[in-house]
Amino acid sequence: MRPLRLPAPGHHPVPRRPRRAGRFPAFVRRSSARVAGPTRRPGKHLARGRLRRPAARGPPAGRHCGGARGRTEPHRDRPRHHPGPPHGATPHARRSLLLRPRSGAAVLNDALLRAYRSERIKALRPRVLIPLLAGTGAVSAIAAAAMVTLTSSPTTGTSGPLKPLQMVTSIVCLVLMAVAATSFTNEYRYGTWRNLLIRLPNRSQLLLGKVAGQVVLAVLVAVTTCLVTGATAWAAACLRHLDTSTWASGQAWLGSVSVALRVLAALVAATVYGAAAGLLLRSAGAALSVLFVWTLVGESVLTAFAAAQGWAVSAWLPGSALTRLASDAHWAPAALSVTAWCAVFLSGGIWYLIRTTRVT
Repeated sequence: MRPLRLPAPGHHPVPRRPRRAGRFPAFVRRSSARVAGPTRRPGKHLARGRLRRPAARGPPAGRHCGGARGRTEPHRDRPRHHPGPPHGATPHARRSLLLRPRSGAAVLNDALLRAYRSERIKALRPRVLIPLLAGTGAVSAIAAAAMVTLTSSPTTGTSGPLKPLQMVTSIVCLVLMAVAATSFTNEYRYGTWRNLLIRLPNRSQLLLGKVAGQVVLAVLVAVTTCLVTGATAWAAACLRHLDTSTWASGQAWLGSVSVALRVLAALVAATVYGAAAGLLLRSAGAALSVLFVWTLVGESVLTAFAAAQGWAVSAWLPGSALTRLASDAHWAPAALSVTAWCAVFLSGGIWYLIRTTRVT
């Protein structure tokens, strides 16, 4: 039995570090290292020529690839260069360039523009645009030639050469109503409302964008009719050797500009009427029947009945207000009435499109 050794006075022995679990003692590690032999550095045997590295796949460095002249294959260990923020930008600027939140106004404008562009593409198709412009231009030319040829003093008045356009504005408005109503009812007919709502879920923005696309067509029709009417009136007056000096005065030019703007406003309002009718009635036949019967028959009967009672309501009816806006010298009440009717129809269309679940 070994004697117990006590530490010397004033000496404190250092405790041994406990052995970690699963670790062999030092003599076991040394013996296993002698058996395994010395370790080699990775890649040293390749330098001695014992083994060869397999050839890399792909074209060699510096050779053109992909048929593009001047482009080389990048090294496989080097990432492709991606253009980053401008040189010298601070970290905050870099983060703001990479992650820039969009405001609500930007999202709203983007949705409206997308709806407007899609509707404008459909409205300006040649099979729709060319017959429409040709037909309205022909009606305007016939009206201008008839007025200059058949009337005794066609060059008098403050409306200038656009005076014949005031007589055919109601016909052009009916044509634009029919075009807008047919465009909206075709969405139900071909079942494209679902696709449009998937692309633009906000229904109010979708409706406003579609109406704006149809308004572009109304603007083109207004410009065409004004130009054709003015040119035809000038040509017919020159053929009859009439004095057109009054048309060159400043008052006549102001009157012509006023007529053109009022005709444009009437055509835009007619487009809104037709769009609302097509959206609410869902059928081209029903929408066209309601528009034509109400404008040509219903308002005439109502105006005659109101006149018998001593009331003047023609300026406050939707169809009659369009005609009075374009042709009446006192057009302010008609303009107010047209604005109110457009607001009512647009609000009703937005409310219906938001609330309805029948989009086919």
